[in-house]
Amino acid sequence: MRKEEIKAKAESLAMRAICCHGVKNAKDVLYEAYKIVRDVTNEKKESEE
Repeated sequence: MRKEEIKAKAESLAMRAICCHGVKNAKDVLYEAYKIVRDVTNEKKESEE
């Protein structure tokens, strides 16, 4: 996945979370999205080395 795809996916997750669950739970979903992005970027770094 490219960086733009990951960003779009994270943004859509965040918007859906805010619409469905309110702002309080959106923080949790944003953190989940952050973990996904972090894991993907870590995998890329490891595969490049």
